[in-house]
Amino acid sequence: MKRPAFTLIELLVVISIIALLIAILLPALGSARASARQIQCAASIRALGQADAIYQVEHREDHVPFLAGTDSRNAGNSLGQRWLENQAYIDYVDLGQTEDPSGNGFRGTGWPVDFLCPEADLARNEILGGGTNHISLTYSINSEVASYNGNSNSSGFVSNDPATTPEGIGIRSAQVQNPSEKLFFIDGINSIGRVGYTSADPSQYELRLEISGTSSNRRVAYRHPGSSANALFFDAHVESVKFGDIWDGGSFNSSVERAAEVWDVIGVLN
Repeated sequence: MKRPAFTLIELLVVISIIALLIAILLPALGSARASARQIQCAASIRALGQADAIYQVEHREDHVPFLAGTDSRNAGNSLGQRWLENQAYIDYVDLGQTEDPSGNGFRGTGWPVDFLCPEADLARNEILGGGTNHISLTYSINSEVASYNGNSNSSGFVSNDPATTPEGIGIRSAQVQNPSEKLFFIDGINSIGRVGYTSADPSQYELRLEISGTSSNRRVAYRHPGSSANALFFDAHVESVKFGDIWDGGSFNSSVERAAEVWDVIGVLN
């Protein structure tokens, strides 16, 4: 009589081995997938830096400002527009963005979904009056008010003279102290695309993550492996940072080394 290909016991052993291999491989596959998504995100945030490099050439070596002008956000021209609505800057990113007819400038449906960080689930939700693909809930600019000296008000990094410089006055390249250490853009969540020192508090992100809370809460999004965020620095390099790299407990003053090194762009705290 011909012997069966497998006895029941042998079949159970094979199944057990397969299950064990799956259990071993799945975490590794998940880790590889997360790493790939982080790399994709880093490529997008690097593109923001490349666009800024072109912007500097065309704007007297000024980096793109958080806010161009002092009028309302959606003034219909370059005045009063945040970096993510500033046509002079957006043209250099060159992704074919179109203005959101609901009045949210380029914060709404105009940004290709592939440009968003793959982990930015909140950016794909229908919020802010409709639409998805919100770049403002994906990346944020460092708008720490203390960093911008004469070019600042309660909104941070703005133009002093929008009538004569309609694209706004950003920080000039020569003003940035230790550009390889100063944050420029970072994984972040805010309805107008800005974060500051207190936004780096990890508890703010852990409380809301990517699926709840309001978009007006300014917070660094530690959405990558090891609770890390991708960050673009003023020298145009991108690296993964953890909260311990950019946050030291909430005492933003001249005696706090981390605050001065990372967030204080032109050294006014020293």
